[in-house]
Formats: sequence, C-alpha cells, structure tokens
Amino acid sequence: MNNIVKTGRSLIRYLLPMSLLVFFTTTVWAGLPAVPDVTHLTLQSSARPTAGQNIGKVELAVGDVRIVPQDHSGAYSAFTGTELRAGDIVFTGDKGRCRLQLLGEDIVQAGSHALLQLGQEKSVWNLTVWDGAITLYGLPSLLGRKKPHTVQIPGGMFAFSTGKLGIISDGRQSGKSRLLLFNTSLKTTLDTGSTTQFSEGQQVQIGPEGIGATAQIPITLEPQMTRSSSPEEPAMALALQQFKNNSQDNAQTTFSHIQAAYPFNAMASYYLGLIALQKEDLGTAISQWRRFEKLDPAGATQKDIPKQLTVLISRQMKKEVQQALANEKQLTDSAPEPNSVAVPPFANRGGTKFEILSKGITAMVIADLAKVPGLKVLERAKLQKLMEEIKLSQSGMVNDETAAKAGRLLRAEKLVIGDYSVE
Repeated sequence: MNNIVKTGRSLIRYLLPMSLLVFFTTTVWAGLPAVPDVTHLTLQSSARPTAGQNIGKVELAVGDVRIVPQDHSGAYSAFTGTELRAGDIVFTGDKGRCRLQLLGEDIVQAGSHALLQLGQEKSVWNLTVWDGAITLYGLPSLLGRKKPHTVQIPGGMFAFSTGKLGIISDGRQSGKSRLLLFNTSLKTTLDTGSTTQFSEGQQVQIGPEGIGATAQIPITLEPQMTRSSSPEEPAMALALQQFKNNSQDNAQTTFSHIQAAYPFNAMASYYLGLIALQKEDLGTAISQWRRFEKLDPAGATQKDIPKQLTVLISRQMKKEVQQALANEKQLTDSAPEPNSVAVPPFANRGGTKFEILSKGITAMVIADLAKVPGLKVLERAKLQKLMEEIKLSQSGMVNDETAAKAGRLLRAEKLVIGDYSVE
C-alpha cells in the first residue's frame, strides 16, 4: 500500500496543474541574514554529524555539491539520498547541481554556484537564498497547508505555498534577485517595508532600492531556467559516459537515481533495460523496456523494442518453466496461491482444421474469469510454455494429466480443463 501511495504522489507532482497561488503572510521581515563564509571550509572525508531535525533528502546530486551543518563544523559532500536537516547550508560548485526533496515532497532545484540555507518551523520548511538559479516546486497538499513556507531573498521575502517559481539571486555581488512567476502569483515584503503583489507569468527585479523592472516571462525562459537548475541533464551525461566506458554497475546506479528523481525520463528506462539484459536479468529488462515503450512509443518503435520484448518475454517464460521443472518436488508440495486459477488450452476432439479454435475458446474463458473480483488468472502464455516443456520431456502423457501437472507447478489453486468438437 505504501508503494501505491508513493507512486500516486509522484504522478501528482508531475501531472497536477500548477496554476495555484502563493499566499501572503504577515511574518515580520527581519532582513536577509549575512552571507555565511562557508565556501572556504575544508571538505571532510568522514560522515557529517547525525544530530538535527530531518526535513528532507537529496534526491539527485551531480558534480560538486556540499552541505555545511548549522554549526559550520565542516563541509560534507552531498550524495543522492543524503538526509537534509534544519540549518543545513547547501552550496554548489562550478558544475554542481542538485534536486532536494523537502517536507510535503516539495522540490528545490539548485544550479551551479548556488548558496542557500534550509530551515524548519513546525511542519513547514523555510528557505534563505543568497545566490544561484533556484527552481521551487510546491506540491498541492491533499490535506491542505495550514501555513505557507517563508522564502528570504536579497531585497525582500515572500511566502510560498504551491506552484512553480524561479529565483535568480546575486546576493554576494549586487544584492539583487529576480523572481520568475511561472505558475503562481505572490506578494512580497521588501526591505523598504512596502508590500507588492505580482501575477502569474511576470518576472520581477528586486534589490535594496526596491522593485525594479517588471515584465512578462518570455516563452523560452521557463525551459531555460528549468535546465539551468536541474541536475537531470548533467546526470544523464555522466551515466552515458559511464555506460560508454563499460562501467555498468556505476551507470546502472546513476540511471536508477535519475529514474527515481525524474520518473518520466524515458532514456533512463531504456539504458536500465539494456544493462539488465547484458547481466541476463530478463525480468528487469522486460520491466524497464515496457516502461520505455510507454513513456516514448515513437522512440521504442525506432529501437525495435516491441519485437525485442516479444523475444525477451519468451526467453523469460522458458527460463521460469525450466526452473519450475527443476524444482518440481518443492513446488508441488507447497501450498497453492489462494484464489488462483489456471486455464490450459482447450483440447480439440475434432479435425485438425479446427485446431485454431483452441486459443480463441481458451481466451474467452480467461476473459470471463478475469472479471471475477478477487480471482487471479495465471498467465496463459507461461502455462502453455510449461505444458510444451512437459510434453517434450515426458512424451506420451495425455492432455488432462499434462495440464494438471502444469497447474501444480504454477501453484494454481483451481484448474479449468475442457475440450471441444465441431460436427
């Protein structure tokens, strides 16, 4: 059940319309904290301290990404899966990028040369951004948010709840920042104490002197901003280089991390299937290529994936059948799968020209049984392959006995056996 909920949330994150509001909060503006001098800290080789409130994790990191705990005890490399804690300062190097998942499954993507700090107030996160290209994705909460998240930037602050928002900050140089309201609207509280409201689709210049130029976001700016802050493309480049260098285990790990962070990346599925095939892991190869076929039908056709899947599924079934026959004693002695039924092909008792009817009649029976709630109909193709193997290894066995044995090997609780004749 947990896996279902998690998958559903991942789909919601990508598919729900994001034309939602960022709500204004009356939090008192205390000014942007001084820029922390952390980039000079020596990179520690040991694991960072574990104390602190966990408020999220690094979903994907590539290049030089570092985390500095609130006490500035040292700089630590951030890896995919690293836990994030309140007070952590995150900064990225020349080629560093990261995707962070925070409370409520909200997402922060940080491009190179970014400097930001994570905080927490009760059940919500807050963010301080000094530098870099940052993209925020606020996931709509099924239970509703009791309080929005506070984001502090050079020149002011705002409260972020749901939507997609870009931040380009230059706090260490000019003290200015730019907001890109892709799918959201908001109100800002400026250093001057004034409050201004902005609409979806606007880009806003903010600095020590107040609001600068305001204009509509060009249509090309959103994909550019997303790419500049996302670790997806550089991570793909790394994974492809690892694959090209025959470092399959490293490539598999990197592609898996990309797939976890970006479930709709079709090429990650393709290469994960290819690596699994090279390792003779047919089940994983089939699963990944089915996913690739669903995500990119045209690309799958171009790479001849449907035909290859047919061959792989046949190989996988034969492998499973051989394993079943090898473990016959163990399988037949084990309890059948509850509420399962196997339907072998119906036997033709008429002329050979009516043999073709067998598959059709069997398919109709399976289709009707599949509609019964709680009843699991075992895979017909695997059953057919198993019966063929039994006939090859034990010639002369009659159909009913062969079918019954196949059902036991598949651990079917019930078996539907039938024949037909045409007069």
